[in-house]
Amino acid sequence: MFSIIKENFGEFITVTLHNRNTNSKLTIVPQLGCLINDWKLPILGKNYGVLDNYGTPEDLSKNHLISYKGARLLPFPNRIAGGSYEFDGKHYQLPINFNKEGHAAHGFISSIDFNLIGETKGNDFARTNFEGDYQGEIVGYPFPFKIVLTYELRKRNLLEIKVKVTNTGRSRMPFGDGWHPYFKTGSKVNSLKLRIIPEYAVDVDSRMIPTGAESKFDTFSESMEIKEQFFDSCFKNPAGRVSIIDEQKELEALFWQETGHNQYQFTQLYTPEGRDTISVEPVTSEPNAFNSGKGLIILEPNQSIHLAHGIEIHQ
Repeated sequence: MFSIIKENFGEFITVTLHNRNTNSKLTIVPQLGCLINDWKLPILGKNYGVLDNYGTPEDLSKNHLISYKGARLLPFPNRIAGGSYEFDGKHYQLPINFNKEGHAAHGFISSIDFNLIGETKGNDFARTNFEGDYQGEIVGYPFPFKIVLTYELRKRNLLEIKVKVTNTGRSRMPFGDGWHPYFKTGSKVNSLKLRIIPEYAVDVDSRMIPTGAESKFDTFSESMEIKEQFFDSCFKNPAGRVSIIDEQKELEALFWQETGHNQYQFTQLYTPEGRDTISVEPVTSEPNAFNSGKGLIILEPNQSIHLAHGIEIHQ
């Protein structure tokens, strides 16, 4: 049996989808772009968080726009070079939030407060629907839209996330989406096994902006230990699957994403310092897509787009 719980977390209110049979809990923070702050589930008899989270309200408030753990990356995932782009003959300048590199990155949906507009719970799942309304007020992105995010937690540790974005403005809008989870099992990343079968890896320059070149990457086409491999890498991923295996914990995480035109065509992998987590990010485009057009989605006035991705944890 599933339930849905609303709780205070300092200045924030969280919404938790709870499988009462297994004590699996998925926790969402609607006030910060509906970021997922935690997913606890039983591993070898213990309840364990498989997504790196913000442990206190102070940590969440201070750092959610620095690490972007669990955040949606909308209306653009990853970087826009110099925060500058042209669209339909006009030049736009976004605020720079990656100061060291001098880029705009990861969108701005994490600053938008969402409303809970629907919830369903039963024996096999719990589902919540949240709506956010952007009016075009941010400098460099004068394109209003509405977004509906649906989170569904099912039995057998299955998570599905659906995204619906509607252009509510009078002109076309450039758009992209992604999600930024930091996955962890309690084991070092070096000991985990990875499987990804990309079409190619996106080559980038010293400022992490794509050069336009592509490279073959088949190192992990079969499950292999990550070892010392560092990732801050974008891959064209038509298979739409990434597998992470922790043999010690007898656990496999299957990250899936709907692929194809105007869907999650790419996957970004990132290994932060400390190598306790690995970020497996479904993204619709390459970095800097507002300039290169690679994976860029363009929505006409009143047009909507539907996207979906999720995680399956197998034990």
